[in-house]
Amino acid sequence: MNTFNEKQLSILPATSKKHYLTGVTALNIPSPDGTSGDWHFHETFYGRGEIKPKFMLAGEGEELNTNFILQDFGIYECSGTLRHLGVAVDNKVYAANHHRAILDMLYRSVKLLRKSPTHIKIDDWLDTEEQKKLLLNKIKDLEPYMEKDEWQMIQTWLLEQT
Repeated sequence: MNTFNEKQLSILPATSKKHYLTGVTALNIPSPDGTSGDWHFHETFYGRGEIKPKFMLAGEGEELNTNFILQDFGIYECSGTLRHLGVAVDNKVYAANHHRAILDMLYRSVKLLRKSPTHIKIDDWLDTEEQKKLLLNKIKDLEPYMEKDEWQMIQTWLLEQT
């Protein structure tokens, strides 16, 4: 498997427990929770042709920041996993697990973009009923931070997922 060259390595953003990879970027990393990762790993971390990799970030300093709701739920250090998959990383890299990444995507879609999250499919990233139950329980944490119409979008989306 190819590894980043120095030019590509400089593109990988600095992360921390409060500023981390999320969304589709994180969903392409196999997480310690047993979720396998999406099939776009190479494209996500290496780019495709002339298209350079683009990483989705959340947390401190980003428009997408759910830390005030979820604290450090689902944030983990993944540099070992990335190295195992051929990505040359020198520092610690923090990412959202698949549950946190989905929660971040839901929040972004509904709260920041004011769009229904129809593009998010739980079955694409969560493999077991136990994993899905955990997500459904954590979604409730978003409700106090949503307007009535935003929460309704999530409720409608949930009905489509089950």
